[in-house]
Amino acid sequence: MTGTFTINASSFRVDGPPTNAYALCIFENPNGTAIDVIGGQSWTSTFGIYEATIRNSYIGLNVQSGDIAFREGNISNNSYGVMVTNGSHAVGIRESWIYNNSILGLSINNTTDSGNGRIFDNFISNPLASEGNVRQDAGSGNIWNRVGSPSAPNIIGGPQVGGNYWSD
Repeated sequence: MTGTFTINASSFRVDGPPTNAYALCIFENPNGTAIDVIGGQSWTSTFGIYEATIRNSYIGLNVQSGDIAFREGNISNNSYGVMVTNGSHAVGIRESWIYNNSILGLSINNTTDSGNGRIFDNFISNPLASEGNVRQDAGSGNIWNRVGSPSAPNIIGGPQVGGNYWSD
């Protein structure tokens, strides 16, 4: 599914093996979760969301036991921006803006300690979030920096991609 459209009724749920990438979409659900990714480690591919906006929801992006690549997107003005839980083991978030979420920007809890999570080159700014910018709990073996990255502009226009830009 591609194109520019808005999903704003009930949550958009991916339950099972992903088959498509979703791009140029706006997801919002003021009374619940904008996107639920619920799957398993038996998936043969990673569900992709590219250049999308997730906003105005209680939980923006909720990943439970699934793999996801979120790239070049915006996650803003939610109560919780991103929640990753329950054994998710290959979550990639890069070149994205996670900002103005009111309770917590990014929460990673009880993920598989495989080192497959890659979270880098993001702008993360949730200064008014009551629980903070980012919370990472037990079992989270994620990589927060891109080591040996090529000379390419980063998320804030610097000369090289590396970690994330953190703003309080």
